[in-house]
Amino acid sequence: MDNLFVVCDSTREAQSFRRQLEGVFKTVSLPVNRLQDAGPPGPYTLIGTNLGDLAQISDIRDWLRQKPKGAKVVFITKRTSRLETLQAYAIGATDLVHRPFDGKTLLQKFYGDFAALAGPA
Repeated sequence: MDNLFVVCDSTREAQSFRRQLEGVFKTVSLPVNRLQDAGPPGPYTLIGTNLGDLAQISDIRDWLRQKPKGAKVVFITKRTSRLETLQAYAIGATDLVHRPFDGKTLLQKFYGDFAALAGPA
């Protein structure tokens, strides 16, 4: 089972992600203020934090510089915010999701569209 690093401001939100992805990912929740002590990110990371906080952005960007080649980093952004979209990609996002979303959406972002990969039935 793959590890999914979840960086978010809310423990409630982190628990929700854990429940939705149970059995697919082992989630590792990390608060932004402890990223420097956490070691490098793994191949799968989900980030849902305040992109208006410049100190957090700097910490996240520094931490993501250690990610392995080919790692997937999905940011949660507001659908209507172009600024958050730009910031997320500038920090290191490989993809985005918007609230509300479900575990299936995240799986598609991390693993791709299985139905399309399988071809016609």
